[in-house]
Amino acid sequence: MDTKITLLVVDDSASIREAVKRGLEHTRKYTVHQAASGPEAFSLACELQPDAILMDLLMPMMTGAECSRLLKEAPLTAHIPVIFLTGMMSKDDAKALDGEIDGELYLAKPVCIAEIMATVERVLART
Repeated sequence: MDTKITLLVVDDSASIREAVKRGLEHTRKYTVHQAASGPEAFSLACELQPDAILMDLLMPMMTGAECSRLLKEAPLTAHIPVIFLTGMMSKDDAKALDGEIDGELYLAKPVCIAEIMATVERVLART
């Protein structure tokens, strides 16, 4: 049996975290953990060592960009790819940019599970 991909979903919205978790775990290809904030995400990433992190950009206390910077600076988590989930760009903008800005991957909300899965597979193929 293949090993499941471990993901950490970070969003201050519990409903978004739950929807992503349910959708991904329903495929039986993923184990999904959740964090509600940047500080919690950093702590869990250090502990769990997920294969990838799906992170909201706009969160209180610490933005997704700030958390990603911390993750990239820490030797324990620097290797973990981060995919940003954002409502700050349209799906058309994201598609025109092929979902990438300055080497960072972005998915525009609302995002479907198929888009998340394709992006995770794309990111993990790079590593």
